[in-house]
Amino acid sequence: MFYIYTDASFRNTDKVGVIGFLIFENEPEHNVAHIEAADFHSIVIKESNNIRCEFRAVLEAMKFIQPRLTAHASSVKIHTDCQAVTKLTSRREHLEKNQFQSLSSGTRLANADLYEEFFSLYDAINPVIHWIKGHASQESQDAIQRNFSFVDKAVRRQLRSIPDAKLK
Repeated sequence: MFYIYTDASFRNTDKVGVIGFLIFENEPEHNVAHIEAADFHSIVIKESNNIRCEFRAVLEAMKFIQPRLTAHASSVKIHTDCQAVTKLTSRREHLEKNQFQSLSSGTRLANADLYEEFFSLYDAINPVIHWIKGHASQESQDAIQRNFSFVDKAVRRQLRSIPDAKLK
């Protein structure tokens, strides 16, 4: 089984975000939070808001893992602190029925492109999506929260290292 942790950090002033994901390829390393054995990736992106960055982190992780799925390692569990991602599958029927359009205005939903891509990858991978409370105190962290905290801190640190384009 693959265990994936995703997070994003976004700076509104210049619409820059850093998305990241951490992948464990087996249960023993995952359960002891053996981060040195995990595969961490981050990407700097331009985006319009934090929710889109959070979605993009999950999408990039799913695209990365898809070609690695085999008969021996075909299960995927994704951990995210973004409730919009974790609740999306329950909204799927309604979204598709309305062709990703707002009922009140008749316009296409702002995140429709991400929803469509998510559902396409979701159908191909069939992951379990697990919501995790972000920013738990260090004393109360279990292995899952420590793994998530690693990604959270890494993307925030990387975003802080990028000069603010509006200040130049």
